[in-house]
Amino acid sequence: MKNKHKFFCILFFLTNAFCFAESTYVIGAERFRFTRGQESSSVGEAAAEMFPVGILEKMGETMSRAILPDEKLERKRFELQKERITLYSSLASEYRKRDSLFLNDYSALQLKKKLAEKDKSIKEIQDKIDSNLKSLREAEIECTENLKTIEGQNFTSDNEDSKSELRKYVNLFKHVFSKEEDLVTFEDIKFYNNDFTSLFSPSESAKKAGYDSYAFEKEVVAAKINTLLTGTITNYGDYFSVVVTAYSYPGKKNLGTVMEIGTLQESDLLVENLARQLIPLISNSLPVSFNLNLQPAEAYVHVYIDDVIHDILDSEIVLNSGVHTLQFVADGYKTCRTEYFFEGNKKYNIEVQMEPVEEGFVMLGLLKPLDGIVYANGIAAEEINRQKSKIMINGNNIIGEFISDNGESAFYYIPEKMIYDGSFVYINPKTFDRNEYLEKRRKIMYGSYSLLITSLIPSFYIYGRYFNEAKKYNDQLGNYEEAIKWQNISQTSARISAGFGVFFAFELVRYLIAANSVLPQEAKIPGKNAIKKINSSDFSSVIPEEKNFQGTDSAENSEIIKSIEENEQ
Repeated sequence: MKNKHKFFCILFFLTNAFCFAESTYVIGAERFRFTRGQESSSVGEAAAEMFPVGILEKMGETMSRAILPDEKLERKRFELQKERITLYSSLASEYRKRDSLFLNDYSALQLKKKLAEKDKSIKEIQDKIDSNLKSLREAEIECTENLKTIEGQNFTSDNEDSKSELRKYVNLFKHVFSKEEDLVTFEDIKFYNNDFTSLFSPSESAKKAGYDSYAFEKEVVAAKINTLLTGTITNYGDYFSVVVTAYSYPGKKNLGTVMEIGTLQESDLLVENLARQLIPLISNSLPVSFNLNLQPAEAYVHVYIDDVIHDILDSEIVLNSGVHTLQFVADGYKTCRTEYFFEGNKKYNIEVQMEPVEEGFVMLGLLKPLDGIVYANGIAAEEINRQKSKIMINGNNIIGEFISDNGESAFYYIPEKMIYDGSFVYINPKTFDRNEYLEKRRKIMYGSYSLLITSLIPSFYIYGRYFNEAKKYNDQLGNYEEAIKWQNISQTSARISAGFGVFFAFELVRYLIAANSVLPQEAKIPGKNAIKKINSSDFSSVIPEEKNFQGTDSAENSEIIKSIEENEQ
């Protein structure tokens, strides 16, 4: 029992030690630049800061970046380069000091001794430089081997028999002490100065040198920034083109460039789209693998990933991590579409149950005969008579409009549970010019509100006079008749204001009802009285009323995408 407790204590210590060993990856941004000299305007100056700050805010601090061997090499290469520059400066200084010995008045023996000392110092520095270069060569060879190892890894999941507790502990210790586990590390992403509103400002000399210069790289690394977002803005009229480039330091590596176009009124949408495109570049996640299980098997399904068709005959599909749009299209089945954030280094098993498109017709009746045309999803329905029309089912929800001969219209929609072959529903369209009616009710409502506010002005004044006269009378300084007069006037004005208040409330309710009339009317299943009004005995003989209720259960949609399962690799 004691050995078992020791085992779990060691296990807890090791797992926590590795959890707390995480480092951070800092992302920053600088003010974006305008390409047409428009930054001098107030709008330009605001936009130059608004876009980078907004992009960082949308990204948040919940991401992590996968650090691959090539990025580790760039960090080591920068540190070794910095060390070589320092050593080379010391070497140059030692050579100058050695040359200056010949200018001094030393004897031959003293000069020889001094030269030997300097040669020794020079040799030590040269050895350090050689050792530095050797470390660089070894690091490059190791990076190449590690990258080959990573590229050769397969994205496969463990079998079910590996889920035992013993196998889990064996895998844990194998991963803890395995060198391959260190090939890829993860660092939490943080903001520059721990504040997404804080923008990096390089010196003018670094700006002139450029993003791929050592001077610029040195300033960015000194600011402890690993990825810097730079951007340019081009403005023509009301439209802006924003181009953002992400640079990784040290290494001066261009991670990628993204672009978005829109207006300042849609700046939030622009910022969100730019952030979504940058997240996969910055997170640097490993690829993801898709396994698709499409049902039913007889459905010939076209799979679109980010609007690009993929061959489903492949055993698996490998893509970069990030947000992907999946769309499944097949003849005779409803098209289904979803968006999902796929995390790197995982395999996803996606099961899709395609739902057949129901073929048939829905019968639509009018509660009273009207001259006009019934439209469903923009297509004219087949008219049977003045009160009956036939609408073809195409697998979509039905939203339609009844347009009378004089151009007035009324919208309607049919709930999904009523859309099946042989369904019979009815509507009671009220055709009138809704814009004109809504405008009329709005004007009257505002007029009643104006009357209420206007009546309050004399009411408050009259009440104030009445209050003063009553107070003067109570203090035996005023006249009783004057106080009674103002009391009567105050009560009359209060009644008038109250009347205008009731009038305003009444008109407000009428305005809200008018505004609500713009919404489409919901179709209903007709009862016996409605069937008599529609005068459709032929309907009741062909389409029994009970069928509307019996068929509602079958009209419910099944879940299209049954599951998206993910497995850690």
